[in-house]
Amino acid sequence: MYKSKQRAASVITLISGIILVYAFIKGDMNLVQFAVAVLPASLATIPLYLSLFTQKDKMFDIADVLYHQIAMLFFLIFIFYILFFHYIPV
Repeated sequence: MYKSKQRAASVITLISGIILVYAFIKGDMNLVQFAVAVLPASLATIPLYLSLFTQKDKMFDIADVLYHQIAMLFFLIFIFYILFFHYIPV
């Protein structure tokens, strides 16, 4: 979708980013939750950006590994942390 409708995808991305930052600043979201929402996708975008300048196929493979394999481990670790070690006042 993002290739065929770049403007719409950019607007949705901008709105989503503003909502995430707003929730973080207002205190509705803590740093761990913000990291789970933002960091994996951000890490995967680095090789995608570099694919514009260097070996396209190799960078796509790296982005795929970063997002689908490493992000899964990242999600599991932080979900485990949120469930068992993070004190949430009631």
